[in-house]
Amino acid sequence: MTTNVNSLTLKLMPTLVHTPQFIVDSKYKTMNHEPLTINRKPRGFTLIELLVVISIIGILAAFIVASFTSAQQKARDSKRKSDLDAVKKALVLASNDCTGGGYPVIGGFGGTEAKYVSLISLMQTLNYIKSTPQDPIQTGASAYNYDTSSGTTTADTCPDASGGRTTDSSTKFLLWATLENSNDPAADSASVGKSGIACGITSASAKRYYVCEQ
Repeated sequence: MTTNVNSLTLKLMPTLVHTPQFIVDSKYKTMNHEPLTINRKPRGFTLIELLVVISIIGILAAFIVASFTSAQQKARDSKRKSDLDAVKKALVLASNDCTGGGYPVIGGFGGTEAKYVSLISLMQTLNYIKSTPQDPIQTGASAYNYDTSSGTTTADTCPDASGGRTTDSSTKFLLWATLENSNDPAADSASVGKSGIACGITSASAKRYYVCEQ
């Protein structure tokens, strides 16, 4: 009986013969069950696999950082444009109080950055502007610039900080800032940008954004 059963089992389940789970005793034609045990060492990542993963992470991180940096630059450039537009509005208000509609001429020593600082101080004293527009990544002196063309001298021109009147004003003014995004169409790059053209600028100056009386 045992022999018949074992023979039938071998025919029905041939794949189980001589496996780690079942051992067939050829002498007695019996099948004994052997306990299944697993003693396999876990397989880790190979060096090549780790290098591939690290490379992919590095590429993705580079794209994310570049996108984030570009967004920050555009946001700061937007503030620069907004600041200069606000100063222009203050200058338009000041010109209404100047004889002939001129604009304040800032004299003294220093470059165009120093003139801008003096201009903002004057505008605040005369209540044409409240805040101090300043480049978003500068500390200390502002990186914005202000200049005028040659002034016209008259007996009574513009209000001054002491409550009197100046004897000099200008029919033209120019404000500018340096943008970070070199692809901004309003800024100068290899050629004069849209803002420079509008203000009569004839020579390009890298990434400058201009605001004038126009």
